[in-house]
This record gives sequence, C-alpha cells and structure tokens, in this order.
Amino acid sequence: MGWDLLLDENVNIIRDDDTISLIGVENISTHRAFLSYGSLQKAMQNADGTYKILLSHDPTHWELEVKDTPEIDLMLSGHTHAMQFSIFGWSPSSFIFKEVAGLFQHEDQYLYVNIGLGETLMKARIGTKTEITVIQLTVES
Repeated sequence: MGWDLLLDENVNIIRDDDTISLIGVENISTHRAFLSYGSLQKAMQNADGTYKILLSHDPTHWELEVKDTPEIDLMLSGHTHAMQFSIFGWSPSSFIFKEVAGLFQHEDQYLYVNIGLGETLMKARIGTKTEITVIQLTVES
C-alpha cells in the first residue's frame, strides 16, 4: 500500500529550510498486558530535524520516558479507544490511562491521544464517537 512502517526508526522530512523528524517506535507500554519491545533511543538515531514528532501507539509511553526526552516536540498516540464507551465525556479507560483522549502539554512538549475509528473486544462504540485527527503544522514568524 506504500506505507513506510517505522519500527524503531525515523525519516527526516525536509521542506524549504525546515526539517521534521518523524520517529516511530514499536510498542512501549507500562502495562504488563501490553508487551514492550520498542527502543526510543534506537528510533531517534540520526533524527536530525529541527522538530521531532514521535509516533508511539501506547500513551503510557509518554510518562515512561518521553517527558524525560525534551527533544521530542510532539507525541502522537492512540490505543485507548476510550474503551469504546463514554458517558458525558467520561470513559472507564481513565482507570487505566492517565491520558485517554485529546491534547496534553508538559512544558514545551505535547501529546495527542486519538481514540480511533474501530473496535477491539466489543463490536460497538457507545457514547464514543470515531475520530480522525487533522493536525496542521505552521511556522511561527
């Protein structure tokens, strides 16, 4: 399909005088139920961009080591699906994940958790809309 799967590696995207390093890691998680086998250090080798965007499936990776890696400007994550259930904006996934959905900030770093389109164990989404996120990157003048 033309995808480049970033398994503990990165690509530098160059546009005019700006370079963005898009960094992808295999799964890294704080939960025993989800195996961790990725390496952020390996993924960041030769990531020379002025801006660094990390793709990491599990948002618990943020607390585990990304917040201690200030070179990463933005982490994009998913995994929670908001447990496919929410009521008045609250989801039981908040018992498992500190960051369930949306945008979070720590100093000059950002995490965005997308709750996705699909389902996992239960073939329904109750009170949890599907989500496709569009992020527009702009240069401040």
